[in-house]
Amino acid sequence: SYQAQVTWTATGPAQITYHTSSGDYNLRLNVVACRRVLGATATNYIDAGSFDACQENRSFTARTDVDCYLDDYFYTSSTNTGNPRAQPSPDVYYRFHLSRPSQVTVHTGGSSFDTYLHLVSISTGQAWDDDDSGGNAAVGFGGTTSYLSSTAASTPTSTLPAALPSTLPAGDYFIIAEGYSTLTGSLERFPGWCTVSEKVNS
Repeated sequence: SYQAQVTWTATGPAQITYHTSSGDYNLRLNVVACRRVLGATATNYIDAGSFDACQENRSFTARTDVDCYLDDYFYTSSTNTGNPRAQPSPDVYYRFHLSRPSQVTVHTGGSSFDTYLHLVSISTGQAWDDDDSGGNAAVGFGGTTSYLSSTAASTPTSTLPAALPSTLPAGDYFIIAEGYSTLTGSLERFPGWCTVSEKVNS
């Protein structure tokens, strides 16, 4: 019997597909070079800015089915590392800063496909995740919309520990948006913040 080995060196991000068949050996390899897309990794994130004003809303759009985003947020079962609720789909990273304790709402309303959403504290690593809570009657989005919020209306109907605390501490956070399972498409992400009055002891 014979064994075939193919090696290559990637100088940048690339999408790689290969096909094999049994019997007479046949290997077909396709490598498509990826341009470096902002938001593709935790070190190449989209800067969503700093927030300090009540009801300040910003929206972003990404095409995970067109641009070369990577599956950079994942879980490895053999070593129990990463987030077990991470999906095997391309991820889009956004980073934002809260200048004071705040209520936060993030959702993927307007996306063209079934989405999944993660909000991660950079300082502690604490993660909050959601699949389809946007379909709750109190929220009013479609059933495949991901929705995370500090407000009572965001309490999820799924078994995911998605509800955010009533306020998030000041600090830096990642929003990681992706598709459910391996789905891709046009991703709309709408974050909204409302600053909470801080209690001052007299």
